[in-house]
Amino acid sequence: MESGKRCKNFSEREKMLLIEVAKEFVAIIDNKKTDGTTVEAKKQAWMALTNKYNALSETGIRTEKQLHALYDNLKKKARKNLSNDKSEMYKTGGGTFCPKTTNHLPSILPNHCLIILTRQHHIIT
Repeated sequence: MESGKRCKNFSEREKMLLIEVAKEFVAIIDNKKTDGTTVEAKKQAWMALTNKYNALSETGIRTEKQLHALYDNLKKKARKNLSNDKSEMYKTGGGTFCPKTTNHLPSILPNHCLIILTRQHHIIT
């Protein structure tokens, strides 16, 4: 890819593929540690994730940087939707509201967020 040129946007299918492939590497790529061995493990995991994604993808080759950015954006969006859902639940007094969280939320957010989600929304994952 040449510098300054944009690739086409990720389709929903590509996003779901990334989430499925990332499940295998989530323990490594979401690790909060920043020591040398962990950073190296994260680099190796992102390279392996990118290779696996590109092998399974039917729409073209994506770079490690593109996949990393998409993964981070999906996590941000999931956290924001979770926060908005929590806020809406309190606004309605626990009554009915339309949650913005999606079915692939559990695979994006860390486990401690899922425990909070399960307790607050009584969702079984």
